[in-house]
Amino acid sequence: HMISRGSDDQCEEAMENFCSLMRAGHQIRDAKTMGRVLVGRLFNPSERISRWSLNAIAHIGHRAGREFINAVQRSVLQHTQNPFMLRYAIAALFAVTQNEEEVFEWLRTNNVPLEVSALLASAPFSQKCKEEINKLGINIEAADDLTLQNASILVGIGKMPEGIFSGKHPYSTNIGQLNNHDDGLVRQYSVWAVKENPQLSVSDLTIDLWDMDNLEHDVKKWAYPTIAVDEDTASRYREVLEAGSNDNSSDVRKNLAGGLLNTYFVDLERIAFDWIANENNPEIVLRLLEHMASQSDKCNDYKQTALDRFSAFGKASVERDRLQSAAFQTSLFTDMQNIVLAPDPTFFAMNLTGGTQVNYNNTSNVTVQGNNNGDISIAQNNVGSARNAVNETSEAELKTILNELLDEIEKNNLTQNHELLESIESLAKAPNQTAADKVLEYLKAYATVANVPLITAKLVEWANTFFGG
Repeated sequence: HMISRGSDDQCEEAMENFCSLMRAGHQIRDAKTMGRVLVGRLFNPSERISRWSLNAIAHIGHRAGREFINAVQRSVLQHTQNPFMLRYAIAALFAVTQNEEEVFEWLRTNNVPLEVSALLASAPFSQKCKEEINKLGINIEAADDLTLQNASILVGIGKMPEGIFSGKHPYSTNIGQLNNHDDGLVRQYSVWAVKENPQLSVSDLTIDLWDMDNLEHDVKKWAYPTIAVDEDTASRYREVLEAGSNDNSSDVRKNLAGGLLNTYFVDLERIAFDWIANENNPEIVLRLLEHMASQSDKCNDYKQTALDRFSAFGKASVERDRLQSAAFQTSLFTDMQNIVLAPDPTFFAMNLTGGTQVNYNNTSNVTVQGNNNGDISIAQNNVGSARNAVNETSEAELKTILNELLDEIEKNNLTQNHELLESIESLAKAPNQTAADKVLEYLKAYATVANVPLITAKLVEWANTFFGG
């Protein structure tokens, strides 16, 4: 949803997180649907969105079959005069085609050069490209900037063969040298590589972490989360982290807050509470709350603060979704679920005279008894009404998706969400962008429920196609 409908910043961050999850070994349930969403962003006017789309498509690779080869080929041809983008497009082509000889032949036929930087970018997806790089080696003193940028990226994702740098030294010895390279992207990527590669640590950096004020913005924004990555390192550099919480750059503060997600040490709560009290950037506040939610079992004040903020957010909000995800392995998650699934008290705000009694039964039916005009029964008929509307729609694909969704709602006893059911019925009766967005908004509250995320992705893809999004 964030990739297809978010702002450029939200889209970029979501694709970056997606790539990180795929590198960590996670699998995507519906590669074709995600691939179509990414192709929709592939030719975005923003180069950074196109670049991350290519990265994400490369990580999906052959899982989507050969469906996206033509789109990636068009991207390659579009960037033949832009070496920076060309390397990402060629790498994606190797990944989705899964046939090296076919790719090499297509590149020759279309007069597309395969420079060293493109070989490096393609090495994770092509054995022949990897072999060529092994033959060439990389001389840090003589290599061009694009080559060293890609070399740093390969180190970051753990795909750089040992001994490929000059002198045949391990890349942990050489990556620090690039921290002080003349090219800004080489400096940035080399620090990012240390943050990203679990085999590397702060000790592999050559920058002065105690003098962050003299580091450029794009280096600092990766250096801070590198410090925050584990309890021992973060505790050792606590004064540096505290200074980072007051950095003038929101990008730097945002990356630092995100880096603290899985980290906790005594005294960190003092830094976190001082920071959140003075932070005026909503995204950074939310990342700090995610940190508190994920570490809530270690700090009662964290738990109470995260729960209070969770209650204050809208019941179908992205903020609630993210806090629940952060708290998933903690006792706080149960408390959050109780809030999410609690009935809406305004639902029972009826103008009844005399006493009323509300009973809940195991099928989520609600009976309200009063003495005004006899017994009043409110049956849970929203599901049946929504199902009838869905089955009458002429949009076959929408009918399939919404019936799957209604099955999931009944299976997981979510029928008390009348707003969701009514939005489904409205969408079925009159398919339009506003109605689809309303359903998607309500579904955010159930992002951790069984097959709801998969069905949500299908609905997003249908909406993109049907409404031309």
